Amino acid sequence: MGELGINPTYLAFQIINFLLLVLLLHWLLYRPVLRMLDQRKERIRAGQEAAERARTEAEEMREQYERQLEESRAHARKIMDDAAAAAERLREEGVASAQQEAQRILDRGREELRAEIEHARRELRQEVAVLSVSVAGKLIQESLDTEKNRELAASIISDLEENS
Repeated sequence: MGELGINPTYLAFQIINFLLLVLLLHWLLYRPVLRMLDQRKERIRAGQEAAERARTEAEEMREQYERQLEESRAHARKIMDDAAAAAERLREEGVASAQQEAQRILDRGREELRAEIEHARRELRQEVAVLSVSVAGKLIQESLDTEKNRELAASIISDLEENS
């Protein structure tokens, strides 16, 4: 080897130095770089998992929001339907109440009218009796006493009541 200009001791030292440098670089540089790359790979994986969890949670929250929104809409529709039914019921109750009140007023008016008619009939009968007695007295030209007048008036009134 000497003929080629290679000194074997230097070559051995160079090989040992190179191997030491490779071991030193492997131990001081390559392992930390691999560890850093592994850590970075783990962070990326954890970030992807977190992003996937966040996406899943966001999807679940969106679905929950849509369910709540639909429930709220259904509740609002129910409230509106209940309000419309209550309004219709109140309207019907008002109409029924007004009809009952009108019927009650009509019935009361009819009763008052019947009472007035009966009162007028009684007064008319008495008037007719008095006039009849008076006319009969003038026709007969005789004077009847008061007791006879009353008896005659009562008799006429009872005859009129029987004929009515």
